[in-house]
Amino acid sequence: PGRVAWVQDFAATKWDGKTGNWWENQNVDQAVVDRMFSRSLQELTGAKTEAEAWNKLFRHFNQTRGRGDHSYQKGEKITIKVNLNADEKPGPWQNCGYPSPHLVYAMVRGLIEHMGVPGNCITLNDSSRPIKDMLLSRIHADARPDFHQIIVADREGGAAPWRVKSEPDLDRPVHFDMPDQVPIKLYLPKAYTQATYLINYALFRPHRAFGVTMAFKNH
Repeated sequence: PGRVAWVQDFAATKWDGKTGNWWENQNVDQAVVDRMFSRSLQELTGAKTEAEAWNKLFRHFNQTRGRGDHSYQKGEKITIKVNLNADEKPGPWQNCGYPSPHLVYAMVRGLIEHMGVPGNCITLNDSSRPIKDMLLSRIHADARPDFHQIIVADREGGAAPWRVKSEPDLDRPVHFDMPDQVPIKLYLPKAYTQATYLINYALFRPHRAFGVTMAFKNH
């Protein structure tokens, strides 16, 4: 707890600031991103391989929450909360502060390849925004079935069987008072309450109202 891993490699991106968009394949080196993500997990956990790092993360989570001394168990659900707050308008992405499709792919690939997580046990979620094909294109470029079974739970849902509209869990209310002492009751999304593990995919960028966006604001 409290450990931070910082990894930087300028070879990961090749965007010249003018040609195309920063998040497109021609402007990002997936292999470099994969190495950066793997290294960050290893430095965070003190592991020597990415597989060992994932295993240590899951074991630590379960041990500290009274779930026993075990790693991920097949069938347990994982929700990844992505920050798509910048995606307020319809249409394709522009050059704004979105999650990196290549980093999200590196994360889900690690879960699938190293931990044996079935694709349909992984959910990408942002309940207040749409999750568009620009974020999913790198994942779906992988032909393996698990990558096409990842669940997407967002504001709008969709016709594809793996697309669902994010819904509140009416059995999990959150009670709080507004500044005028008026009591409010809201509900956690089912994508969270039905998951065993929650991964906070944060964005670190300036914010016009709060100065900076980091991890906690993603929730």
